[in-house]
Amino acid sequence: MAFKFENLEVWKLALDYLDEVYRLVEGLPKEELYNLRSQWVRAATSIALNIAEGFTGQSNQEQDRFIGYAIRSTAESAACYRIAQR
Repeated sequence: MAFKFENLEVWKLALDYLDEVYRLVEGLPKEELYNLRSQWVRAATSIALNIAEGFTGQSNQEQDRFIGYAIRSTAESAACYRIAQR
């Protein structure tokens, strides 16, 4: 059984992005395992999870709320990337 969100291009892109984050965190120093690495993976995972939750039988208001969470997680993940670059 496929869920509605599984057909969304944005959800598929979120999964692709998560794959890329997993690839990028492998290059971080080991001392970042429980700090930046963990935070970045959790933020990237949250993007896909919130998209999925927002499109699972929710009202429009609930859907908007979860998409808002996904957007905030995207910003958090982008901040992690900038920190990693430094």
